Amino acid sequence: MRGQLDGSHLPGLLRGIARSAQSGELLIEDGQERGWSLLFAEGRLLAASAIDSLEALHDYASSLAVEVERCVGSPPVLQLIERGGLAPDRAEAPLRAMAAEVLFELLGSDGGTFCFDPAVRLPPVGWGWDLETLLIEADERLSAWRPLRALLMSLDVCPRIVEAQKLQQSVSAPVWQQLSQWLNGEYSLRRLGRFLGRDAVAVGEAIAPYLAEGWIELTGGAAAPPVRSGCIGCIDSSLAVQKYISSLLAERGYSVQAIAHPFEAFERFAGEPPALILLAAELPWLSGYELCPLLRQKPDLRTVPIVLLTAEAGALPDARARIAGASAVLAKPFSGRELNEQIEKFLPAVFDPLVEVAA
Repeated sequence: MRGQLDGSHLPGLLRGIARSAQSGELLIEDGQERGWSLLFAEGRLLAASAIDSLEALHDYASSLAVEVERCVGSPPVLQLIERGGLAPDRAEAPLRAMAAEVLFELLGSDGGTFCFDPAVRLPPVGWGWDLETLLIEADERLSAWRPLRALLMSLDVCPRIVEAQKLQQSVSAPVWQQLSQWLNGEYSLRRLGRFLGRDAVAVGEAIAPYLAEGWIELTGGAAAPPVRSGCIGCIDSSLAVQKYISSLLAERGYSVQAIAHPFEAFERFAGEPPALILLAAELPWLSGYELCPLLRQKPDLRTVPIVLLTAEAGALPDARARIAGASAVLAKPFSGRELNEQIEKFLPAVFDPLVEVAA
């Protein structure tokens, strides 16, 4: 099931999945290159997360002393539970808070494209949240946020104290201790809510009077990474995989050409070949093993490194990939570290030393 809808129809889509007791993964992408993944089991919500960033999962997991590494191939929340990184009895509360964040973003969006995949394997997690309750909570948060939007602009702004003495004299000692620790311009309202165990909108409401007084100012957050020369092509029919890879490489300063249909690659790469190509072995109409030699026939692509992304590991897929003309093979699911290592092999001159994603 896939299609396009505006923001006013999103609640109806979600309620339809819940009322029909469906199981699977719902992927939603808006027109601003944001995407979300929602996992359902018999109509109840198991988890929800952004598919273009693991910041929220990392923040909530850090409160449980769990290290998160970006993994591609299936929903990262499920990978973390399956690998034993998040014990189900400890994961429910932070994952529910993360799901509440996602629904808040969705209800405030203008809609976009969606795809529901009932084939996603869901592990037994021991919980399932009533969607209607979460939607009511998200709507209440939106109502509280609307009068604050003109002042705060976004939950991604980072508050910083500029009149420390005046602020300290106006609040209690415990409150000042918390404010002075966190309001340093490094953390967004969204992240402050996670670290303090409060709703981000409530954090915004709490600091709004001091912002109006001029004792606190808002900054735009961390600077963007430097833009690197060259582009990396990603040919994969999975929207989730495209978003994971694009987000990871954007953090390293790379632009990504995401391509879903194999035949589209010839037009997109014509005259301006990418620095490297990530090519999925499983594609509609034409497999990666079949597409790779066709790409090699193009003069501009003969020397471009091609990393084949396979669903299986071993000598046989490696041999098939080499025969097809691939430069290397990477088996799904793979981590951000493994992807970085592959790219560093072929683009060492412009790739920085490896930085752990979870750091």
